[in-house]
Amino acid sequence: MKNYWIQLLENNLNMDRTSINLCIIDSPLNSKEYKKELADIFFEDVKVSSILFLNSSVASLFSTGRTRGLVVESGYGFTSTVPVFEGYALNHALNSAEIGS
Repeated sequence: MKNYWIQLLENNLNMDRTSINLCIIDSPLNSKEYKKELADIFFEDVKVSSILFLNSSVASLFSTGRTRGLVVESGYGFTSTVPVFEGYALNHALNSAEIGS
């Protein structure tokens, strides 16, 4: 995967990897360990200059111009509800269910 990102950034997008500020839209259910592992790969191997992990529920709410609300994300086999207050996901109140498939 590391080689894919290097190929994409350098050859396809013609970007200097060391000057890239990366924003990763992330699932609210991903663990801190997963995010740390991903950050290590991007900093150490791909050599980006900075990374922002943005919760997908918060990004969805921001797209409506709001900072408070309840976001319901529903897909093929998974549904989650994430309350957001002043731009922060309230992870202690997050609910999810495997519905479908």
